[in-house]
Amino acid sequence: MTLKNETDYLNNQVMDEEIYEECLLCAVGETTWAIPTSVLEQTFYLDTITPIPLMPPSVVGLTNLSGVAVPVLNLAMLEKNPLISERLHGKRCIVVKQGEISVALLSDDIFSIIKVKESLKEKDSGNLYSFSFVFDEEYTLLLDADKLFRIIRGTIRESVKQYGLGSSNW
Repeated sequence: MTLKNETDYLNNQVMDEEIYEECLLCAVGETTWAIPTSVLEQTFYLDTITPIPLMPPSVVGLTNLSGVAVPVLNLAMLEKNPLISERLHGKRCIVVKQGEISVALLSDDIFSIIKVKESLKEKDSGNLYSFSFVFDEEYTLLLDADKLFRIIRGTIRESVKQYGLGSSNW
């Protein structure tokens, strides 16, 4: 994907009165995702991962970020599409946060931050997105953080319940 201008989307001049959302573009398998910077905490290269027994395949494990255990999730598995690459060490991760909960999402590549005009978003519906748009001739899904965290909570609660592991504050 060639990015012509990293700060503007489909227009060299973003009008002040135009409403737009700033997003980080990334690739997960064959899918291009836009993650709103409003939920973005940081990005990093995955160094170590500790598997969590009895969790579904979408929960890859835990990693340590500045002394905090952060769950690492396979976004492609949450969308029911296996990742093309099974390699984890050195993979790029994107940390998103909602309230006090942070999770790291595996990605195959991180491109840039763009501004997406509200008028160019198309209502769409998927497990993890509510809108889509075309950027640089690529169909792009706009991550819906509320849907993501709702699925994460449900997935973890179901595993805790299924295996009788006690309670979960997720």
